[in-house]
Amino acid sequence: MNVLDCIKTRRSIRKYKDKPIPQDIIDKVIKCGQMAPSAHNTQPWAFVVVKDKKKLEKLSQTHQWAPFVKDAQLCIVLCCTKTQEINKSAMHMSVACAAQNMLLAIHNFELGSCWTYVHDLKDSSVEQKVKKILEIPKDIDVICMLPIGYPDQTRSEKEIKSKEEVVHNEKW
Repeated sequence: MNVLDCIKTRRSIRKYKDKPIPQDIIDKVIKCGQMAPSAHNTQPWAFVVVKDKKKLEKLSQTHQWAPFVKDAQLCIVLCCTKTQEINKSAMHMSVACAAQNMLLAIHNFELGSCWTYVHDLKDSSVEQKVKKILEIPKDIDVICMLPIGYPDQTRSEKEIKSKEEVVHNEKW
């Protein structure tokens, strides 16, 4: 798929078919995450691949926006390993870049996913639940989950704000 078409047609998918995903596709999605830009090329990410249905069920119960995780074939949990760095937010944004690369790769393989946040600066309860379920060390930040499966819903066209609303030339 052309990269521009991929960007324009990617949508959040929350309903999945009960159809296995080949391991080589999973490996390619992860590789795309690894190819993302990162602050000072630190590559501060780590990925926990969850296929176990009991764990997917538990992850789906971590917060109100995650129930569909249980229906995915797998979920990739993106973590930040460089949590003691001076510029922690740059490390988190680097992991977000990896997530975007992975979301585009997922769509390219005709799969679906939905960014499902975990790391919340005001409330760490969701992150603590995910860490407990997956035995993630305390010094690692869990940024988000990407449940993945073959889409079982129609992709609707995305409405975006007009160029005039978002683009400022030379000054605000």
